[in-house]
Formats: sequence, C-alpha cells, structure tokens
Amino acid sequence: MKAAAWIYGVFGVFLTGLGALAVRADDEESAPQQEIARAVAAYQGSAGTVLRENLDRLPLALLGVLLMAPGVLAAFFIGLAAGKRRLLAPGGAERSQLLRITAVGLAVGVPGGGVFFASAAQGPLADRWHFLGIGVGMLTPAALSAAYACLVLLLLDSSWGDRLRRLFVPAGRLALTNYLGQSLIMMFVATAYGLSLYGQVGAAAVLVLAGAVYALQLALSTAWTRRFRHGPAEWLLRAITLAGRPGRAGPARAPEPDSALPT
Repeated sequence: MKAAAWIYGVFGVFLTGLGALAVRADDEESAPQQEIARAVAAYQGSAGTVLRENLDRLPLALLGVLLMAPGVLAAFFIGLAAGKRRLLAPGGAERSQLLRITAVGLAVGVPGGGVFFASAAQGPLADRWHFLGIGVGMLTPAALSAAYACLVLLLLDSSWGDRLRRLFVPAGRLALTNYLGQSLIMMFVATAYGLSLYGQVGAAAVLVLAGAVYALQLALSTAWTRRFRHGPAEWLLRAITLAGRPGRAGPARAPEPDSALPT
C-alpha cells in the first residue's frame, strides 16, 4: 500500500506540474483542427487508411502506455493489499466504513477524475489542458475506484445482492473475452473496417450503443458459463500461462464466500 501511495503521489504530482506549465502555453501551440479532421477522414476512408493512421499514431500510443503504466502498477499494488487484508471479502469492512469511503471517494473522484479529466481529454477545454487533466486524473481516480468498489459491496450486501450476482458474475468470468469483444464490435461500428461511423454519431448514441453491447454480453456470458468453465480468451490465456490444456468439462461454479479471495 505504501508503494502504491508513493507511485500515485510522485507521478501524479509530476504530471500535474507538467500540466500546469502546459496550461500557460498559447492556444496556437495546440493541435490544429485540420489534424483532427484528417484523422477522422482516415478512419472513415478504407481499411488501408485506418491501418496507416493507426501505424502513424503508434508512437503516441506507446507514450500513452508509458504515462499510464505507473498508475496501473499502483492499482495492482492496491488490489494486492486489499486481497491480503480481505477488504473485499464478506465482513471485511463495516457498513459505516463502506458508506464513508463511498461518500469521500465520490466527492473527490467525480469532480477530478470524472468531470475535469473528461473535459480536458475529450470535452470543451483546449488541448493545452490535456496534460493537467492527465495529472488530476492520476491523483483522483483512486478515490473514485474505491467509491465504486464500496458501493458494489453495499449493493451485494443488500436485498439485491443475489440478483446482482446472477446477473454480473458470468460476465466477470469472461472479462477478457468481453473486453476484446467490445473492442472488435466498436472497431466494426466506428472505422472503415465496418460501418465507418467514426465522428458521425453523438455522445447519446454512443452511450446507447455501449449499453446495448454490454446487455448482449451479459446474456451471452450467462449462456456460455452454463456450459463451459472458461471463456475463449480466458481458455487461451490459461493454456499459455499453464503451458497445457485447461479443463473443459462442466460449467463454472461460484466460489464459496470464504474462498472468494486468496489469503
């Protein structure tokens, strides 16, 4: 937990400092609208223009990976600490403590990791706010994630708990398959690999589409886990990591409450 705090703190302050300097730059130094229009045209063009645009953007993508890597590493450390202390296990935290963390996490995370970061990355703020948004987005989303986790625990401990488990557990067991599936579906919808709708639909339509895709995946995941223990991508990952053929027989079974997390 201390390692995670140091990573979040040091790297978050560093990015926030760079962002504060970038805000002082002139708007003329930001990416021109012509560049944005060129990228949109490339994704709407053909399979070749999409591939070329992705290759051109590969250095920026690698830079993004480097920028996000410390935050991801810190999140792994926090998850490891939470698992060792069984904070997410039944009875791991008092209801009053969960409510307090949820309230504080939402109060800190929504303005910073939600509103400001979204406004700097994709919203109305100019490009010069982008790095400051990343810095604030590094410092505050941990609070928002903690609020989400505590809110989920509160819901699971309520009268809705059993129904929520039946609804979402199958999709969680196929998390990698569903993640890759979402990427493939959205790539088909957005780019010239499929429908070429990149830049042509509004935020409301995107939200509706995302909700529809996830609802479909919930239904498919439930049907799949009734027959198979692993999803396709999970099976392949286990085969690679175990250097062998994972078991195929039988549907996946929910773990007992005391064995939900490793000790």
